[in-house]
Amino acid sequence: MHVGIDHAVRDQQRRLQAFGEIDRRALAIGLRIALRLVEDVRRVAVVDGAAYLVKAQKVNAGRIGVYGGSYGGFITLMALFTSPDTFAAGAALRPVTDWAHYNHGYTSNILNLPQSDVEAYKRSSPIYFANGLKGALLICHGMVDVNVNFQDTVRLVEKLIELRKENWEVAPYPVEDHGFEREESWADEYKRILKLFVDNLQPDARLTPGKGARRGTN
Repeated sequence: MHVGIDHAVRDQQRRLQAFGEIDRRALAIGLRIALRLVEDVRRVAVVDGAAYLVKAQKVNAGRIGVYGGSYGGFITLMALFTSPDTFAAGAALRPVTDWAHYNHGYTSNILNLPQSDVEAYKRSSPIYFANGLKGALLICHGMVDVNVNFQDTVRLVEKLIELRKENWEVAPYPVEDHGFEREESWADEYKRILKLFVDNLQPDARLTPGKGARRGTN
């Protein structure tokens, strides 16, 4: 969905320029409208999706989790941080935590420059909402990621420590890039995701090493 938003923002910028809107303040107003669109899409994508599951599929509202990689990792963090009562657990894989540290060409087309539009970057970056974390969080990230740098995860970890959050864990993968290549890394990552959801979304079940999930007796 973010690809479509990119095109909409670029088209908006071209039209503003065509009409001679040189004043940067006018362009900033347009970018804030685009940012609101991004926020609305994020809300519809996960929060409204969870509400649908509860209403239409009779899913237990206290047992909903979310996970995703890259942009999906960003969505996962924002969901856990800004809608903490909606999701009990989430796994963010190689997530963007601060758009100011991401690919300049990509982000500047949507949010302008970090130096000139600080508000837009703060409103759209998970690290600034980390205090909202309530559910269990798993972060998985390759340490040689050249797309979303591992530094993004390190900065978020430091923020969670400063906020004295306890219900989170990080799984670093020393030889993996943005897209994992080793079978062992994929297996380890998804084993951790499964355990996260079993432990937090199915409290009456636990994973026994070598035996998969089993029903508790208590």
